[in-house]
Amino acid sequence: FQQIVSAAEYSDDAGQLVYRVVARGEVEKLPIEWRYYLIASPNGRRTALAFTVEGELAERLGNADRELVATVVLLEPELADEKTKPAREKDAVQKPTTGAKPGSILVK
Repeated sequence: FQQIVSAAEYSDDAGQLVYRVVARGEVEKLPIEWRYYLIASPNGRRTALAFTVEGELAERLGNADRELVATVVLLEPELADEKTKPAREKDAVQKPTTGAKPGSILVK
């Protein structure tokens, strides 16, 4: 990357800490924008997400990355064990639990 455009830290609706960094640069002379997220739950669980988009399409992506990140909820270990089953037994996207909004992505 060539430039860090922005960096932010905020708490989401589930009480998780979210770090967001946006960087721009070029890959084979094609302008690219990278949007990185680190989500950390109060119990120390973490996950990272990265979105890569051609520079000209970044405006078209808009806030879709933020909207998706807002649906990620890191489950407490004991909730994860109780509430999740292998994908072959259950849908990959779990039903929301306490602190999660409908449509949330629950990460075990």
